Amino acid sequence: RRLHLAASFAIVPAILEIARTDSRSILDPANSDAVERALQLLTDQQIESHPVLVVADAERYARRGNMLLFRSRMLRALETSNGHLRASTAMRLGGEEINAGNSSSALKVTALGLTALDEEDVVTRAGLLAVRAVAFHQGGSQELARQAIDEATFVVAHCGESEVSVRVWQMAGLIAFYSGNSAEANLNALRAVRLLSVGGVHPHASRVYFLLYALAFTEWKPEVAIVHAERAYDAAISAADLAFALMCLEAQLGIVADSGDVRSVAVIESRLRDAEQKAHHYVPYGEFIRGLARAQVLASDCRYVEARHTLGACNASLMRRSEHVERDAWLALFTLFSGNDVETLSLSQRALASSLSSDIQDITNLTDVNNIERAHLVLAVVLIKLHKRRELSAVLEVLAKTNYEPLRKAVANLVDLSQSRTTLCADIKPGILAILCERLFEGAERAALTTAELRVLRLLADGMTSKEAAARLGRSPKTIDNQVESILAKLGAQNRTQAVSIARRTGVLAESP
Repeated sequence: RRLHLAASFAIVPAILEIARTDSRSILDPANSDAVERALQLLTDQQIESHPVLVVADAERYARRGNMLLFRSRMLRALETSNGHLRASTAMRLGGEEINAGNSSSALKVTALGLTALDEEDVVTRAGLLAVRAVAFHQGGSQELARQAIDEATFVVAHCGESEVSVRVWQMAGLIAFYSGNSAEANLNALRAVRLLSVGGVHPHASRVYFLLYALAFTEWKPEVAIVHAERAYDAAISAADLAFALMCLEAQLGIVADSGDVRSVAVIESRLRDAEQKAHHYVPYGEFIRGLARAQVLASDCRYVEARHTLGACNASLMRRSEHVERDAWLALFTLFSGNDVETLSLSQRALASSLSSDIQDITNLTDVNNIERAHLVLAVVLIKLHKRRELSAVLEVLAKTNYEPLRKAVANLVDLSQSRTTLCADIKPGILAILCERLFEGAERAALTTAELRVLRLLADGMTSKEAAARLGRSPKTIDNQVESILAKLGAQNRTQAVSIARRTGVLAESP
C-alpha cells in the first residue's frame, strides 16, 4: 500500500526508503504497475544506487519483450547486489538463459547465486539447484541434472509452500517430461498447481500451465490441452510468458480449425493477436516458431501453397541451424501436397544432409535436439511417400536412438507404415502431422470423385440443396440425389455436412472440378 501511495503521489524519498527496506514489495508481480510508475519518477543514478530497483528495471524490460536489455540490467544487478537478492536475481536470470538455450551461461549465473547464499536460505538454494538441473539436462549432463533436481525437490518438500517451491516443482516436471517420464512430469506439475491455488499472482504460473499443456498435447488430449493453453495465456505476466502461451494457442488453433468449431477459432485468434502484439519483441523465439505454427494452420485448411510461402518468409528470422533443418523438412511436406515431387525430393535431401552432418549430430542442446527430432519425423513421412527406402532407413536409425518415449512409439508406427502403406497408426504423431499423414496415406485409398460429383460437392459446400444444385447444373433433382449418394459412399460420410467436412479436411475440394 505504501508503494502504491508513494508512486501515485510522486513521493521519491518514500520510494527509495521502500527500496532500501522492503525489496519483496518492489519485486512482487502484483505491484508491477506501481513499480513502473515509481521508476519513471526516479533518475538513473537513484535507480543504480539500489540493486533491487535495477532488478525491477530489468523486469520492466522483460514485460515489454526486450530481453537484451533485461539481460544487461540483470547482470548489472548481479554485480552490485549480495545475499538473498543476488541469489534470487541469479535464479531469475538463469531461468531466462535456459529459455534462450544458453545452458552454459545459466550454469555460470546460478553458480554466482549459490556463493551469495546464507546457509539458512535453503529454499532459494533449492530454486537455484532446480535451474541448474534444467541447464545440466539441456547441456546433456543427465546425471548431474538428476542429482540437482533430487536435492531441490527434497528441500521444497520439507520446507512448506513458497513462490520458489512452485518453480522447483515446475522444473522437476519439465526434466521428467523431457526424459519421457510423463507420469512423474504430471505428478510434479500437479504439485505446482496445488501451490498456485493458495492465491496471489505467481510469476511461474504461466510456465506451470504450459507444462500441463505440453503433457496433454503429448498424450493427445486436445480438449484438456486447450484448457491449459488458455490458463497459460491468462496467467502470463511477461513477454516471455506470452511467447510460451503463443505457442500453445497456435498449436491449438490448428486442432480447433480442423474440427470446424468456428466460434472457438475466433476466440483463439483474438487471443493470438493480443499475445503476438505483446510478445512481438521476445528475441529467443523470434518469428520462426510463429511462422511454422501459422503454416501448419494453413496446411490444416488444405492451403499448402500459402503454407509454403508463410514458412519460406521466415528465412531471415532463423536463429539456429536446427531451425533451418526443421523448416526444410516442413517445406518438403507442404511441397509434396502441392504435387511437385521433384522439388519435394530436393528439399528433403537438403534437410536430410544437414540433419545427418557431424556437427548437427554432436549437438546436445535440448532445443536443437527437439528441432532435429521433429524434422526427422516429418522427413520420414515424406520419404515413405516418395518410396526412398535407403534415405528412410538412415532417418529411422537416428530416430530410434531417442530417449523420448512418445517419439519411440511414433518411430514404431512409421516402420509399420513404411512396410504396408495401407494403414496409419493413430498415435504416429499428435497434431497437424497426424492430420496430414491421414490425407497422404488414407485419403489415397478412397475412390476418386468424378468431375460431375466434384461440381455437386462444391455446391453442397456452398450450402445449396439438391433442388438448387439441380437448377444450377441443369440436371434433375433425382440425378443430383444419386450423385450425392455416390459422394457419401466414396468419402465414407454419413450425411452431406460430414461429406463437406471430410472433403475440406482431405483436400478434395481443392481439386479442380
